Amino acid sequence: MTATTIPSFATADFAKRMEVLKQIATHTGVRLPATIIPEGESLIPYGEERQRGLKDEIYSLPTIGEAYAILRDIRMEQEPMDVKVPLQQVRMSPVNAGLYGKGAEDRPALAYTATAFQQVAAAVKPPSVTAGFAPTLLALPPSIRADAFNHFAGSAIEEKPVVLRTIKSASWKQNGERSMVLRRSVNAVVSERYTVVEDHDLIATLERSLPDGARVRYTQTESRSDVEILWPAMTRQLKVGDIALISLQVTNSQTKQSSIRLSPKVLRVLCLNFTTAWSDGGEQDVSIVHMGEAKAKFAAAIRDALAVVEPFILAFGDAYNKPLPEIAPTRGEAIRRFISSNSLSDKVGTQIAAAWDADGTMSAGDTLAGLSNAATRVSQQFVYANAEPIEAAAGRLIREGWASIE
Repeated sequence: MTATTIPSFATADFAKRMEVLKQIATHTGVRLPATIIPEGESLIPYGEERQRGLKDEIYSLPTIGEAYAILRDIRMEQEPMDVKVPLQQVRMSPVNAGLYGKGAEDRPALAYTATAFQQVAAAVKPPSVTAGFAPTLLALPPSIRADAFNHFAGSAIEEKPVVLRTIKSASWKQNGERSMVLRRSVNAVVSERYTVVEDHDLIATLERSLPDGARVRYTQTESRSDVEILWPAMTRQLKVGDIALISLQVTNSQTKQSSIRLSPKVLRVLCLNFTTAWSDGGEQDVSIVHMGEAKAKFAAAIRDALAVVEPFILAFGDAYNKPLPEIAPTRGEAIRRFISSNSLSDKVGTQIAAAWDADGTMSAGDTLAGLSNAATRVSQQFVYANAEPIEAAAGRLIREGWASIE
């Protein structure tokens, strides 16, 4: 069973949905959480209300293209700057405990996060101290903390070149009236070998590969960021046992606190009140250390993770239950635009039309999934060289939706 040959079952009856869901789960290695009550029971009104609430929440999230633009703009505002320095030359101000380079006392000292200070303190602490060095220094008043830090930094025998990762972050100043300003601060101390993988770059890599219909939920803390790529599967009234969301969960860190992690999951309905739980398994958690070709490794990991989630997306995702668009209100017009926008022959168009009409179940009706499945079945009739352009066109339709034929 492959993603490119799975029709949409969004409108199938419950028994068929469960049959397909369990087949896909077995094939991909996903372990579905057990339901609390028997599968197939209808939700109570409170459960239906919670389903509508989740659906509204997910559809209010940005698309993957919108999320890329938002995260890129945020990062541009932060103006990240990496500075290579020997830690022996870093000093701490006794006035505010900010960091500065030796000989640059006249410049504003840099603030730092707790994570960044732990990293810089670990690099200057004496070998005899095994634990508690950074928290102890942070507990001291600025002048005493500066004396201790400067002593150990200046007396370090080994000159350790490191990279201070700095950004501009919001802070408040009192200048007649309170106003917010952006000040540069240190948010990580990393080695020269550390490879930066920005969140918006991850999003861009994902956007080139993901099926249509994805929404993005993004959270960020001092030391890590979490990107959830979510495909809703809630166009129908769900029953116990159905899945409501398909997800790729991506963890990243700009501060060396964690590697990149990518986890495919599905959210299953367990009870009448819309109690839900994420699946596990699939064996696609991929830890990628921020060294060397991290971006290339991430792109390869996406392909493996998509092999897990894409069958669920195509079979149950709302996007593949999309009716024919206004620009192509008939199958014939949709096929005409499809072959024209992808430079395919009229003969291929005729074969797609025949495949689309051949099997009511496999056709998925007059939907995006119907055209995608028909094109995929036609491609399987050709040798690879002739099949590849058709498969590529079907893949583009999956990734971009009806926009790909406009």
